Amino acid sequence: MKQNIIKLLSGLTFLAIAAAFLSACKDDNGTDPKVDTSKDMFWLYSRIGEYPDQADLIAEVTREDIEDPAFTFTLKGNGAEVQQKITYGQVLKDGYYYCVSKDQRFGKYKIKNGQLIAEMEVPYTRLYNSFSFAWKNDHTLVIFGPDGNGDKLVYSEINTNTLDMKNGELAIPAFPAGYDRVRTQEAVYRDGKIFLGYQVYNSTAYNVQPGLRVLVLDASTYQAEKTITDSRSDNFGDGNGGRFQSGILKDKSGNIYVSASPGYNSGNTTSYLLRINSGATEFDPSYEGFKSSSIKLSGIWDLGNGKAILRTDDSALGTGGSTFVCEHNVFELSTGKKTKLDIPAGDSGSQMNVAVDQENGKAYIMTNASRSVNNNIYIYSISAETVTKGMIIPPGYNWLLRLDYIGSN
Repeated sequence: MKQNIIKLLSGLTFLAIAAAFLSACKDDNGTDPKVDTSKDMFWLYSRIGEYPDQADLIAEVTREDIEDPAFTFTLKGNGAEVQQKITYGQVLKDGYYYCVSKDQRFGKYKIKNGQLIAEMEVPYTRLYNSFSFAWKNDHTLVIFGPDGNGDKLVYSEINTNTLDMKNGELAIPAFPAGYDRVRTQEAVYRDGKIFLGYQVYNSTAYNVQPGLRVLVLDASTYQAEKTITDSRSDNFGDGNGGRFQSGILKDKSGNIYVSASPGYNSGNTTSYLLRINSGATEFDPSYEGFKSSSIKLSGIWDLGNGKAILRTDDSALGTGGSTFVCEHNVFELSTGKKTKLDIPAGDSGSQMNVAVDQENGKAYIMTNASRSVNNNIYIYSISAETVTKGMIIPPGYNWLLRLDYIGSN
């Protein structure tokens, strides 16, 4: 009898332990943890309506929905209305937007449950929403731009955990005759230095001084070590500082690839993909990965393994008054081989980023194609080298502004 009781208690103990173990293996919703229930998120930024009756919306979309060609995502009325607070020229990192707000604050923002949430904000009047940026490390963001008069360049080094700042002014060469204003282009950090493109222009005629100009800054002191010049083109990456789309790629070896395009009334007419080699502080005169006097480069995004998404604007595509001239290509950085992706041409001037998720081997591409028919998100598989259609975006929007991969938010 005693042995039977012991056996019974032992059995009950085992069952209790097993039940506790199984319970611990379930989350609060009773689901099996071996099935990943977290939702990889994207933020889709769109403009609805026409000026002055328009709204900018940022909506949360899951990866599952983004990749579903049968899923229709209606933009109107979906998402956080942000136009009164921020514009679409943000810096994105680790699930946050960083930008200068319209009420003169620098803030760290996210979208959650249809709301724009200010994680942190501090008063800020040093730079406005036209700025360039570089990341010194995961938590140190540096932004650059012209001061209020437009004749000096200033910077702010920002701790993104606290929004504490260090501010200063950059020393630049004196303006040549006929030019009186300055603006920044893209910037990139490498090995203790920041490469900052800048452009000098005439504030009346708006013509720019011909040639590329890049300050090589000591990233600790912000003193200029040298100025790189190159006469082949005028814009160092994206002329808007890289906040709308990427015009610079730094590969794992430290080579910096720059989409260089002609400036306004400079006399230059040719677009290039140029390179600053690893360890060097000059453009490589022998490298012209891309060169065209008729096709403009407007963006480059790293796919890894020596390949990139290259956005080109070919005005020859715009027949019959069409402005759909923007194409996407897979580009081999070492050979210059360019392969057009089977994605509809988008509207000229599209300043949208490409959302690349190297870890999962995919790039997500959104275009402003015809607004009178259904549009799609397109997914490029890096390993399979194929394009598939993703979710449907029906007509009813004014502009698709940007698509950002956030991860688990």
